[in-house]
Amino acid sequence: MPEAKRKMDELFASEDRARLMALRTDDPQQNLLERWKKVVKGNPGVAERRLGYVPEIAEHGWAVVALPEEGFAYTIGLKYRFDQPELLVAAPGLSPKDFARVLNLLGAYVAAGNRIGPNEPVDLTDYGTTLVFDTYSNDIFHRYATGLLSTFERYFEDRYHETGDTLPVLWTELARKKPAPKKSTKRAATKKAAAKKPAAKKRAATTKKAAAKKPAAKKPAAKKPSAKSGRAKQRARK
Repeated sequence: MPEAKRKMDELFASEDRARLMALRTDDPQQNLLERWKKVVKGNPGVAERRLGYVPEIAEHGWAVVALPEEGFAYTIGLKYRFDQPELLVAAPGLSPKDFARVLNLLGAYVAAGNRIGPNEPVDLTDYGTTLVFDTYSNDIFHRYATGLLSTFERYFEDRYHETGDTLPVLWTELARKKPAPKKSTKRAATKKAAAKKPAAKKRAATTKKAAAKKPAAKKPAAKKPSAKSGRAKQRARK
């Protein structure tokens, strides 16, 4: 595997050069903080556009760079802090929140003392899948570019990367499990059929309606005695 060129950026090429190089080995945290201050002061444009995640590395140990529109995300800081190659996960359609969740789970796994190597399965139980990482190459770099990592390595690791082959990255594709289509279709069809079963009620309603419309048999009306017939009876009695 080709190696990156060892070269300190001109920003640090001063009387602090030897001290900072030693600090990288002796106290990585202090090296990170001191160099970050120098970059912010000496090259604020680069600090803002290319290294804005550095304070997160100083606080948590790594940062997650997500590019959901390009379908991937990767870590920066695992190599610097734990000597673990950075991890890249490709998953078109995954949200930035889910990308961060996946890579932070992997970062915590590394921070706990574990290491992830090429072709070693890592169970991701929250997503019902197992990840297997592969080595990074220049061809993969052109598909999933980790340019911000290259900038970080230049300013904080004194490494210049001319191709993607020298970047310390492992990558994988996340395939999320989906329910079996036959089962889900069958269940959905059963629920639909059950919801549409109003046959008995419909007949009952029709019968009731028909009964309501059927004219009831008329009872013979009782004859009311008229005033005239009453007077006739009175005269007869007289």
